Amino acid sequence: MNEENSKHQQAQLRSQTYQLFAGLLHQAMSKPQWSALVVWAKQIDGCSFLADIQQWILDNALLDTTGIQLLASDFTRLYRGIGEGYGPPPPYEHLYRENAEPVSCQNAVIQCYNNNNLLPQDPYHNSSDHIVAQLHYMALLAAKVPQQGIGDITIHHETNSPQLSFLKQHLLTWVTPWLKIITDQHSQLAFYPKLTQALVCFLQQDAYYLSGR
Repeated sequence: MNEENSKHQQAQLRSQTYQLFAGLLHQAMSKPQWSALVVWAKQIDGCSFLADIQQWILDNALLDTTGIQLLASDFTRLYRGIGEGYGPPPPYEHLYRENAEPVSCQNAVIQCYNNNNLLPQDPYHNSSDHIVAQLHYMALLAAKVPQQGIGDITIHHETNSPQLSFLKQHLLTWVTPWLKIITDQHSQLAFYPKLTQALVCFLQQDAYYLSGR
């Protein structure tokens, strides 16, 4: 495999991984979604950041209707921010980033989207700094690499730069405190805390990859 094909595959894999996390954090678990996730867990090669969640899926592959309902309940409690006393605040950057001013924070994220002519999925309508929107934006950015001719080093650098900047200036500024709150919460099953942990590990590893170190 030549270097260009390798970079193409890496870009696609990264985009698909961002899409995977965005999809799982977009809506509560359903039986079809769980079945597809089990198939995925059986097919993927070992990735360090996915190992724990992959094993949990495989160990619980035969999860029944009651188990799916427990996952759906955990999702609502951990991610939807229904109200004080029922789970943590929902996963918006401006709610978890230290000393963040909501409007400025959201405007800065929107400016990133506009600068790259991308309109990420917006699950809760005009929630630009929601985790799902930010992950989908990164998926779209990663997917742009092969379309622009990855054999050109200059283009490759210019495409990677906004990805690394967004990770450092936005996602990585708030997902660690968010993870701590998620893992401190009571959940009926371990899936979503493990999923959040896997996401944070992936984001950290992706920043390391993009920095070229």
